[in-house]
This record gives sequence, structure tokens and C-alpha cells, in this order.
Amino acid sequence: SGRPRTLNVWIDPPTARVLAAAEIADTATMVIHRLHGQLLVPNAGRKIVGWLGWAMFVSSATGLWLWWPRHANPLKGLRWHRSPSQLFNLHNTVGFWLCLPLAVLSLTGVYIAFPKTSHALLGAPPPPGPGMGQRPGRTDPRLAPPLAAPRLALDQAVAAALAQAPGARLASINLPQAGKAPSWRIELQPPGPLPSRTVRVDDASGDVNPAPDRQGAGREGPPDERSRWIRRLHDGAGMGLAWRAIITAAGVAPLILSVTGLLMWLRRRSRRLKLRQA
Repeated sequence: SGRPRTLNVWIDPPTARVLAAAEIADTATMVIHRLHGQLLVPNAGRKIVGWLGWAMFVSSATGLWLWWPRHANPLKGLRWHRSPSQLFNLHNTVGFWLCLPLAVLSLTGVYIAFPKTSHALLGAPPPPGPGMGQRPGRTDPRLAPPLAAPRLALDQAVAAALAQAPGARLASINLPQAGKAPSWRIELQPPGPLPSRTVRVDDASGDVNPAPDRQGAGREGPPDERSRWIRRLHDGAGMGLAWRAIITAAGVAPLILSVTGLLMWLRRRSRRLKLRQA
């Protein structure tokens, strides 16, 4: 009734010895990934995260407006001692330097959380979705079981894929699934810092075609480079160490800003209560 369980097996290349086998969905990293992407809430979780992304963007924009010095040179706003309160100075400094990266992360997260709306607004091809392009009464091909007896041997499929990317190394293999046109999905890692690419090898003919991007145009047609770039901007894949360091700091910023903002509000509230009592 849902996605099948996926078992990953790690194999030692020289000896073909099985090193480990596990369900990736049960690992701590994937649990954190689902928490980040959908708050572990089925169905509605992704939309909740998308609206929280809008809220974070609005908070970043209004925070920059509040930081901007009204009657002084903006460069003076960069100094630490804008207030006797160190809490206020920490909030202002972190908020200013990480405001733009946080806004970028928020908007790209909204794009990922609402793929159909985002693609429509930017004129991109519609993203692949459950049941897209399938006839009534037919099972989603992504939920189909793997073929019990593929026509191509494993080494034939791998050789066909590697021929398309000289110098690349094999990263992962997905077995062909039952359906109209079963194909192997083989992920290749090019040399250097380039991101990995996935190709599909038709199990019947051995023809090699680009696999649809996870934010791509669907099962047919060219991949959506704009969506791929937006996702890379959001998760830092293949964007270099400097950008990954910036978005890591921007990911920590909401915690710092939330704690310092809450403490500042509590202090202000306490002062008002004391003034009323006086």
C-alpha cells in the first residue's frame, strides 16, 4: 500500500564480499533527513515545512529592516557595541551576517517543499509525482518489485553505463523494476568535486539514457537544470567548501536567533511588569 522497503547492500569491489546490509530509512541520518523535510509527519509534513520556510524568509527580511541604522551610516551598524546588552549585540550581529544565506535557504526550501507550484510559477516542466502519467487501475511503476531475472547481466549494465562517463567510478546500482520498460539505474561519480550523475540502461536493448533528475522533468525529456541547481544551492552538493560552510552557519543561526530573541523578549516583558507594579 506504500513504498516498498529498500535494502542497501555494501560490497567490497575486489572480492565481492558483502560488507554490510541495512535499510537506509532506519538509519539516524535518514530519520534526521525526514525530520528536516517533513517533521516526521506523513502527507502534511512537507507542506508545514514549506510554510515555515516562508515564515523564516519573512523573519529574515524584517530582521534586516530592524537592523538597518535609521540615523547613522550603515557601516556603523556592523560594530559590536550597538547596545549595552551583549545579548542584543549577538542577536544583531548573527542576524545581519547570516540574513541573506538564511533567506536563500528558506526560499530554496520552499521551492523544494512545493514542487508543482514552484515549477508552474517559474515555467519549469512539472516534477515527477506519484501516479503521474499512469493509467487508472495501474500501480505506480516506482513501487514495482525488481525483476527476478533481468535480461542484461550486472556486468553488462555497468559496462554500458561506465562507457558514457570515462574516468567515473561506480557509486550505486538499482535493479530494473517490473513494468513496461524495465531499466537499470546506475549512479556514477565523476572525478573531482563534480556531483554524481545517474544513467539508466534499458534492460531489453542495453541503450543508455540520462535518468530523470529527482527534481527533473519527469520520466521523459531533458532534466530540469534550474531545479537541480536550486536543490544544490539548498543542500550544498557540489557547491564548494565555502558555500557549504556558509549554509552550515546559516543552519545554526535560527537556533541562536530564536534563543537570543526569546531571552530579549522575556527581559523586556519583565521590565514592563516591574514598571506597571511601580
